[in-house]
Amino acid sequence: MDRDNEKLVKEKVTIVYSFTEKLDKNKINEVVAYAKNLKKEMKQSSVSIEVNGKMYFIK
Repeated sequence: MDRDNEKLVKEKVTIVYSFTEKLDKNKINEVVAYAKNLKKEMKQSSVSIEVNGKMYFIK
């Protein structure tokens, strides 16, 4: 929601899939760092990542 005027904001969504056989804490940290950079570069309030069926919002 756009809190300034309480209207729903619609945006086009791009979903990117990536798969790996080995997922450890270091790899997850790399993905989170990339997501934070992407969020900043695209001027978004948040982006989401999904790991093992769970969604996380990166703010």
